[in-house]
Amino acid sequence: SGVGKSSVLEAGLLPRLEANFDVKVIRRDPNMPLLETLGTLLNVREDGAWRDAWVARERSSKRPFICILDQLEEIFTQRRETAQANENEFDQLLEAVVAIFNSRGSRPQGKLVLAFRKEYVAEFREPLVNREIPHNSGLFLQPLGCDGIIEAVRGVTASEALRTKYALTIEDGLPEGIAADLMTNPDTVAPVLQILLTKMWDTSDEDDRLFDKNLYEKHRHQGLEEFLHQQVEELKDEHREAVASGLVLDILEFHTTGYGTANQRSDDELSKAYGHIISLETLLRACLDRHLISKQPGKTGDQGSWKLV
Repeated sequence: SGVGKSSVLEAGLLPRLEANFDVKVIRRDPNMPLLETLGTLLNVREDGAWRDAWVARERSSKRPFICILDQLEEIFTQRRETAQANENEFDQLLEAVVAIFNSRGSRPQGKLVLAFRKEYVAEFREPLVNREIPHNSGLFLQPLGCDGIIEAVRGVTASEALRTKYALTIEDGLPEGIAADLMTNPDTVAPVLQILLTKMWDTSDEDDRLFDKNLYEKHRHQGLEEFLHQQVEELKDEHREAVASGLVLDILEFHTTGYGTANQRSDDELSKAYGHIISLETLLRACLDRHLISKQPGKTGDQGSWKLV
């Protein structure tokens, strides 16, 4: 989570495919079943016409159709607001997949790509195996490491054409310094780096853009503060009362030490402090999804613990 899967799909994969393929990236709509989303995209007008609709799209565009369904883990982490329970949502989608691709002789040229968080691999792979749907083992995206951070910071100065276009100078040693700082919290590297570089760009001199250590230090902590504010704001969609009452901030503060550093709390400690809150587990998972806290696995036979990111 948070490694940039959607960015890789939309800013990396899609631009490289669209010259030769008809490509569409769709993020799961919490108000619409996946089957309905795909049906709307393919303009399916009657039951059982899935393969014909896919082939008709390829015939119309004269290119293979690549359909990318992103953020599929939300089947399990978010409930649809205008539909009944969605435990069978993926199974319903697979019925259409079988109808589209099961006939080898008339199979479309395109592909269906599924994107989701690594902890849900079993939930998606098992139904594929049970239905004997051909699929590859997938591509696992690693989080940004030091080299990736340095490359991201230096990216717009990587060639003469980019240096001319963006007119940006980067002080020697700054990318390495940023990488060393961000790697102290590897779970939040991508979003914090994005906020940080945006802030530095927006506040640098347009006539003489310079990323140096002074500018970095000015925004170093602001980036983390804005990240915290942004993630807490996103929690309002599902946990408005918990955010408005200050409960979310209280839980985050509970995961700090008296010195203001990150602290770990066991499930027992959380239960004693917040056991009266019925939705505690759901709220903790929501904070986990937004990289505010992380789950630390315990040793065999021991419970895990929660840690402030």
